[in-house]
Amino acid sequence: MDAEARARWLGERFPDGIPPQWWNAVLGLVETEVGPLRGLPRAESAEQLAFAAVLLAQAPALGGISRCEAAARRVRLAAIACRYRPPLEGLPPELTPDGSARRLLDALPLSRPQARAAARLRRHRLDSGEDRYHVPGEPITPGRGAPGTLTPLQETERAVGDLRWVVDAIEDPEVRAEAAAWLAQHD
Repeated sequence: MDAEARARWLGERFPDGIPPQWWNAVLGLVETEVGPLRGLPRAESAEQLAFAAVLLAQAPALGGISRCEAAARRVRLAAIACRYRPPLEGLPPELTPDGSARRLLDALPLSRPQARAAARLRRHRLDSGEDRYHVPGEPITPGRGAPGTLTPLQETERAVGDLRWVVDAIEDPEVRAEAAAWLAQHD
């Protein structure tokens, strides 16, 4: 099925947009099925990983998953692929440690200085009582997202943590240094 037919098929099944839970279910299934300990033939694992990469290329445009989340999922899939010895052949470039990390770094909604500033502001607001974590049953105040939405800082922090699974396997020194700098800031 080509990309256009897949988008049409998904649109027919989810006329109001694809829910994030669907992406989590499908991609989570791939993540659990393709690991080397599952015993699938190597070619089948490579095919499933490649199909997941195709889905992730379309996912942000189809809805329910952001560009950053799609990139973080690629990093997780690349980390799984790295567990194979010898390495799987024929994987798309975006599922290599370098390719997945590069895509993730490009998809982060905040730069490192912006993330630092936003984290400081969040900490100040929490410490001063100006902001606090939401208490169930209380109304959501203006400026707070609806349940299930992430702020750019939350999305950045959530995605950056996945880099730890591939940083040691990144070959490009610039990409590796950038990933390591994000992880140092994240910790």
